Amino acid sequence: MNNSEFFKPFPKYEDVFYDDIENHKKYFLPICSVNLKFIDPSKDEWLHFISVKEIYTGCVGDVGEYTNYYYTRFTKEDMFGFDIIDGKYKFDAPWDYFLINHKDKKDEELKIIEIFEEKFSSNRNKEELDEWITTVNASEWLKWNLRRIFGVELDDVQQCNPWKEFDDDWNETMDNWNWYRKFIKNLLDFKENIYSSEFNFEEWLARVLPKNNHHSREREQSERSLRFLFDLYRNDRKTFESHWKERAEPALQRLALDDKYEEIYTNFKEKISTFDNEEQIDEWLETIRDGMDLEGKERQLKRFFRLYQKATARYERELNRLKYAYRYAEELPKYYEENTKSFEVGKAFYEKYHHIYRGSLSSEHSLQALEENIKKRQAKYPDSEINYPEFFGFLDDIRHQASQKYMEEEGLSLEDMDEEVADNVLEKPHNNAGKVFTHIGVLCGYYFQMYGADGLHLFHSDEMKKAVICLEYAEVT
Repeated sequence: MNNSEFFKPFPKYEDVFYDDIENHKKYFLPICSVNLKFIDPSKDEWLHFISVKEIYTGCVGDVGEYTNYYYTRFTKEDMFGFDIIDGKYKFDAPWDYFLINHKDKKDEELKIIEIFEEKFSSNRNKEELDEWITTVNASEWLKWNLRRIFGVELDDVQQCNPWKEFDDDWNETMDNWNWYRKFIKNLLDFKENIYSSEFNFEEWLARVLPKNNHHSREREQSERSLRFLFDLYRNDRKTFESHWKERAEPALQRLALDDKYEEIYTNFKEKISTFDNEEQIDEWLETIRDGMDLEGKERQLKRFFRLYQKATARYERELNRLKYAYRYAEELPKYYEENTKSFEVGKAFYEKYHHIYRGSLSSEHSLQALEENIKKRQAKYPDSEINYPEFFGFLDDIRHQASQKYMEEEGLSLEDMDEEVADNVLEKPHNNAGKVFTHIGVLCGYYFQMYGADGLHLFHSDEMKKAVICLEYAEVT
C-alpha cells in the first residue's frame, strides 16, 4: 500500500509547513504527502493533504463560516489556501480566521453587541453608528460585522448586507423622483430665460444637467427633451407655445404636490419601524391625506414596508449568527482536543499495522480499543473483507486515475474533470485565467479524525505556487 518514493504517511509538521510551526501545529493535521512524480515523472515536488482541527459537526460551514473578515482569495468557508515555498506550506490568511481565537472576547463583545442593538433600534443613521463603532473598544472582526449588519457596503471581502435590497430600492426611487422634480424645475428655468436675447442655451444646458455618471441615463433623457423644446422654440414659436401649454404646464403644476409627497415619504421612513402591518399604514395615511389623491403611492409605501420587514428579519438573523459565533468559539477547544486525540490514535494504529483504521475514530478510543473493535467486527462478520482506499491506502483518487473509464466513455480530459470533480464543495480555486486549479486527489476526512469531512480535496497551481484544500460534505444545505 505504501511507496516511500511517492508517498509519506503522517508527515512531520516540520516537513509540511515552511515556518511558524507552532501556529500551523495548533490548527492543522498533516495526513499524508504525495510526490508529483507519481502523476508526472518530469516533476519532483511534494504536496500535502492536511485537515483542520476546527471541524466540530462534520457539516458544511464548520470552518470559516463566521470569519469572512479574514478571507483571502483562497481561504474562505471550508477552503484553505497555502503559499508553497520550498515544497512546504504557509497558510495565506491571518490566524484569526479560526473562530477559536475569538473565544476569550466572548463576554466583553457580546455586551458591545447588546449596546449596538439598543442604538440601532433607536437610530439608523449610518454616519453616527459608524462613528460609534470606530471609537468602541472591540476587535476589528466585530466592528466589521456590525458595519455589515447595519448596512454599510464592504466591497473588499465577502459580506451580507441585510438592508441592501431595501436601501437600493428606496434610494433608486428617491433618485428617480428627485431627478424628475429637478427636470421639471429646469423646464421652469428654461421658460423664464428663453425669451432673453442673452440666453446661451449650451452654457445653460451644461449648468443644469447632472454631472456624474450615476445619472447618465437621466442626463441623456433631459438633454434630448430640452434640445427638442429649444429647437421647437427656434423653428416654430406657435407650436412651441401650444406644446408647452399642453405638456409642460401640467407638470409644473404638480411640483407643489410633489413636495407634499416628499414630506409623506420622509415621514414614512421615520415611522416605518413602528408599523406592525399594512393596515396600520392605511390608518396613518388617512390621518395625513387631507383630501389628497395619493395616486398609488399607498402601494409603493406598502412595498417598501414589505422590503423593510424582510430586511429586519435578515438583520436579526445575522445578529443572532454573530452571537452564536461567540458561543461556538467558546466550545471549540473541546473539538480541537477530540480531533487531535483521535488523529493521534489513528496515526498510532497505522504505524503498528501499516494500514489505516477503516472506521470512525473517537477521542475516547485508544490503540487497544481500535484493536478490540476489529476483533469484534471479525468475530461478527468472519467472511467480510475490509476495503481500503485505492491509492497508497489513503487516497480515494489521485489525478482522476479512479475515473479513467468514465473519462473515456464521456470523452473528458483531465482539465474537464478538474471542472467536474468535487460537486459539493462550496467553491473551487481558480487561476487568473478563470480555470480551476489542477485537482491532485481526494481522501475521506473522517478516517483520520473524530469530526472530518466526507471528502478532503487538494487543488494545486504550479504557476501561482498555491495549494488549496477544499472540504466536501455529502449534501450542501
